[in-house]
Amino acid sequence: MLTRFFTQQSNITQKSFRNVINLNINFNYSLSGLNKIRKLNFNNSKREEYSLKKETTVLHYSTSSKPIDKNHIQSLRKCWSCNDTIKSHKEFFCPICNKVQPPLEQFDIFYLFDIEPTFHIDQKDLSHRFKQLQRQLHPDLFEQSSDIEKQHSKQLSTSLNAAYNILRSPLQRAEYLLEQNGYSITDLNDVDEDLLAEVLEVRELIDDAQSNDELVNISNENKEKINQAINELEQLFSQQQYKKAQDKVVYLRYLTRIQEEIHYLIK
Repeated sequence: MLTRFFTQQSNITQKSFRNVINLNINFNYSLSGLNKIRKLNFNNSKREEYSLKKETTVLHYSTSSKPIDKNHIQSLRKCWSCNDTIKSHKEFFCPICNKVQPPLEQFDIFYLFDIEPTFHIDQKDLSHRFKQLQRQLHPDLFEQSSDIEKQHSKQLSTSLNAAYNILRSPLQRAEYLLEQNGYSITDLNDVDEDLLAEVLEVRELIDDAQSNDELVNISNENKEKINQAINELEQLFSQQQYKKAQDKVVYLRYLTRIQEEIHYLIK
């Protein structure tokens, strides 16, 4: 069937394929909004439509293709209250007046958590560091403070949550590392035809599935591919093979998108 498809559609560009398959999945879904996927209802043998909304989180971190110049950031930072110099962008409070500071317009999220900028991360250690930071910055701690301090604490807490979620996610962490080393996924103009063929094949299996058990089997096979891709990314980043890592992240994107869709179909 795939051979027949490619023969009939040989004049379709890879860009068109990419639009059909929707590989750009660096976002979360909720059950409302405009983007739709099908959900199988095996109890009454019909398909129901569920709307999914793209959720966005504002996060002030660097999207530059070059690593952040921390010295430049530090030299520009002044306390909003007493105008004293803040020596590190990891300092959330002024050392003189002890006022909570606003989040920076850009910051290195690895540096923020005081961990090495590598793909492999000890998730238990990351969670511990995150909780320590939240104990200092949670908005509830500033209920008796001025309005501006309340605002800064909320902004910092939101940014910390978003940064933590990036570092927890292998896909988003890989994308961030690529950005910091000058490789953007959005810069890719071509998608490998073998990848497109695999996408179409898996989607056919999903569309033809007649039970939750069949979808679970597809999901388990897809999870194995995800784990393998993550292991390969760890090796590629450790060897600084960013171009190959870039291609592997595109592959991981599509695997993640497939897994999310199966998850909603099974629910």
